[in-house]
Amino acid sequence: MNEPQPGDVWRHPYFWAWQAERGETEGRKTRPVTLAAVLPIASTTTHLYLLPITRKPPQAA
Repeated sequence: MNEPQPGDVWRHPYFWAWQAERGETEGRKTRPVTLAAVLPIASTTTHLYLLPITRKPPQAA
């Protein structure tokens, strides 16, 4: 497997903040996401920051 790189596009069961606030723990469907950042934290830990790709603009709320 190649090392993840910022800009990669994956399919991921992304879930929105409002779903997390309702107590949900994973996305309802697989969505396209882009990898925004790869941050090594320790020798065995890496944090990946994923952003959803969507055609809808965010709601005002």
